[in-house]
Amino acid sequence: MLPPRQETDVPARSTLLSPRKIGADWIIDSHHVRPGLYVGRTLLPASHHDIKVRMMNTTAEPQVLSRGTCVGSLQPVDVMEPPTSAPSTASASASSPIPAPK
Repeated sequence: MLPPRQETDVPARSTLLSPRKIGADWIIDSHHVRPGLYVGRTLLPASHHDIKVRMMNTTAEPQVLSRGTCVGSLQPVDVMEPPTSAPSTASASASSPIPAPK
């Protein structure tokens, strides 16, 4: 049951169509399921166990999502890690002022 006018993390399961994709991270894009019920873009882990998909009910009434309902297709993604060390710009800006635009 999805409460009215709220976002909810809904337990989900995935079905692998290709064993070559095991170990990849996945994303489900945001889309409309039915009037007033939406899936939010969700990044999912490679594990495929105990996953949850963000859904939103925009109606004034609770919505029931039947067990086994397909809520979207997963797409493999490459998750980018932030750089381990970013160059410090504080010392550079103190010694080299930025010219004002003309």
